[in-house]
Amino acid sequence: EYLGLSNSEWERELIVALAKAPIVRRLRTLDLTKGTLWREGAQALIEHAAAFRHLELLDVRDNYFDDEQAAAIKKAIPCANVSEQKELDGDGDDDDPFRYVTVGE
Repeated sequence: EYLGLSNSEWERELIVALAKAPIVRRLRTLDLTKGTLWREGAQALIEHAAAFRHLELLDVRDNYFDDEQAAAIKKAIPCANVSEQKELDGDGDDDDPFRYVTVGE
């Protein structure tokens, strides 16, 4: 009922793999907290939203979604908890700013 894949550096690959995984249909909670999800992760979640709408909770706190991305995810997947996002280093306009998982070595 619960799967936690937190602290991940994967983005689009993780979301696409989960959307296709049969086990996801049996879950009630999917925990993707403390990772590096940002633009590609947000887009992948929105594109594959149907695979996650049945969840009671999709926890994506403590990633890098800006307010616009968070709102789009929440609209596509109402059970998503998109609060408490990390700030990007710098101005956030870089194509690939430095992002890090919450728990490192």
